[in-house]
Amino acid sequence: MADESHYDVLGVRPMADVEAIKRAYRDKVRQHHPDRFAGERARLQREGNDAAVREIDRKIAQAEKKTQQLNQAYAVLSDPVQRSNYDRSRGMFGRRSTPSSEASSGPYPNTNPFAGFQQQPPPRTPKNDKVPWVWFGGLIIVVFISLMMINAFLGGSSNAPTTDPAESASGPSARQLQSTESALQATRSARTQAIAQPTSTPLAPEDYVSSADAFMDLGFYELALDGYDEAFDAYRNDATIYLKRGQAYAGLAEGKPGDAADAALVNFRRALFLQPDLVDVYRERGLLYYALWRSSEDTAYAELARADLQQISEPDAAVTSALNQLNATS
Repeated sequence: MADESHYDVLGVRPMADVEAIKRAYRDKVRQHHPDRFAGERARLQREGNDAAVREIDRKIAQAEKKTQQLNQAYAVLSDPVQRSNYDRSRGMFGRRSTPSSEASSGPYPNTNPFAGFQQQPPPRTPKNDKVPWVWFGGLIIVVFISLMMINAFLGGSSNAPTTDPAESASGPSARQLQSTESALQATRSARTQAIAQPTSTPLAPEDYVSSADAFMDLGFYELALDGYDEAFDAYRNDATIYLKRGQAYAGLAEGKPGDAADAALVNFRRALFLQPDLVDVYRERGLLYYALWRSSEDTAYAELARADLQQISEPDAAVTSALNQLNATS
């Protein structure tokens, strides 16, 4: 409908508060999300049913168009300034009084996986300024030296013979365990410092990816995303870079709905568009949907999780556990 307002798109009243708009937006996005067709499309493609795949692609295109409308409506109505200007341009929450352009930078300016990624990476969640590497490196060195001193103090009497046979038979002492843990922490800190240390010459794309992978192993998802972004231009047509970005965003999401989870899903969808048979994407996306279901108790997430995880022919322990719980509640 040409004169459909943002309020109509989200299905809310003009006087709705921000929380009502947010709830309506998330309900509508889940209802029209293109990922609903991902499992069926992959199955039909494996079966070689080209006509059915084309029909699914048509539905996906419609869902993406609807999702873009929802994103634009939410971007305007969730921002007090943009919403006020929008209401004035339409005249008291109703019909448009004068034609106007309503471009906005919503939380997902590039949700269409078939078009937007050729110009820029998928959306990033808001974050703080870059880490001050000099300050950070100095802090790591201080912590490292402190741990070495503690290690030396704790190990000062370790050369003394153990006279209690029971202590030897029962394994390492609490003091030995503490010393080992301190050494592990020092190794982790040193590794982090080495990764984060800036270089005098630009790194190659594969070096950025390698550093980002190391940050992922350490659980530093924001720093991992920085590395993947630096290498993005060289890998923009590689499904693996979108898989890794999706995993980093999923780590930031911590199993809760929000911008980070939505960004993870955008990257997973792009990875499957480039490589539909990439099983790791179905695993990671299915486990993310599973976590979102557990945190929100939204059955739509449960259905999406089941559709993805059932694509895996040889499920591991995490996938098996998730499927068992999903099937137990179906």
